[in-house]
Amino acid sequence: MKAAIKYPGKDWEWVTHDNSLKFLQSIVGGYIESAPNGKTKAIIYCNEDGKELNLEKNIIVQDKFGCSYIICGPVIMLGPVDDDGDTTSLTQELFDKTVSQLEYL
Repeated sequence: MKAAIKYPGKDWEWVTHDNSLKFLQSIVGGYIESAPNGKTKAIIYCNEDGKELNLEKNIIVQDKFGCSYIICGPVIMLGPVDDDGDTTSLTQELFDKTVSQLEYL
């Protein structure tokens, strides 16, 4: 399954993964939380405690109401959730649409 990872201060990088919780937690460095993403159907996971742990600021996302949130620490972007509730592989088209709507720190 394809996904994209962004570490603070770095460019996005594409990875292949097994869609396991363990893998997602290893990328974000702790418990995962879905970051607000009201602009596309991409799923963006971050570290649930990123701000409390003083992780470096990475991106700014917006929810469906236009409220902005600073996301700290690494993030991983996956494709949308399927009918079974599982995330899907990220497509280049969805990636391009999503990253064009994010702000970077």
